[in-house]
Amino acid sequence: MVKTTSANKRLANIMKNHMKKLTIIFLTLYFLKSFSQNSSYAVTSSNDTIYVDKFNILNKKIKLTIEGIKKEYNYDDLVIIYDFKNKRFLEKISPTFFEYKQLSGNVFFAERLTEGKVKIYKYLTNEAHIPINTISGNTNYGTNNEKKNHGSNIGSSSFNSYFIGLSGTKPEFLCYYELQMSKNEYKLLKLYLHSNDAIQKEIEDLFFSEIDKKEKSVIELVNKYNLWASTKK
Repeated sequence: MVKTTSANKRLANIMKNHMKKLTIIFLTLYFLKSFSQNSSYAVTSSNDTIYVDKFNILNKKIKLTIEGIKKEYNYDDLVIIYDFKNKRFLEKISPTFFEYKQLSGNVFFAERLTEGKVKIYKYLTNEAHIPINTISGNTNYGTNNEKKNHGSNIGSSSFNSYFIGLSGTKPEFLCYYELQMSKNEYKLLKLYLHSNDAIQKEIEDLFFSEIDKKEKSVIELVNKYNLWASTKK
């Protein structure tokens, strides 16, 4: 009888300690998830994640504020920055056949508009068609606030340039200003969104459509294709 009671106590203690460990693990995962969903972050070239308070992408370097401490990084150090406030991914790209170079060379951070295999990027360009490598984590993308914060290199004639490419490859130029399904955009989308007859038909319908704004439809179509492509792996 004594042995049974002692064994029961040991088992109870083991279960109690086990429950404490599970509780700690659960709470840790919960807070990490909550923190990651409510914070901007940067992904390094070694695939580490750094949660940041603020970020500022400049021509030759990137300034991050981490727990109140300011740090500087080179372009080689980071590959992606997620801007929580504006819900956008800024991804480092090096487009093919890109004529203009800034202090950072042929590399800059552009907003990624799609998820999956086929990627479309948007990037603010000045009137001389030169990329503007000045993006702050406190402003809206390409707004007057951003222009004010980053100086005279962003003039009133600034506009967006778009690029398209596949994961792991250098993107190519798609269009200026906005996605409106021009002949060049039509040809490139037909090329990239291949092997799916239904998607090909939707591209054609959108090309001949008379709607004024087509950018949202193009992005939705590319994401739809990417979702389909992910099932074919």
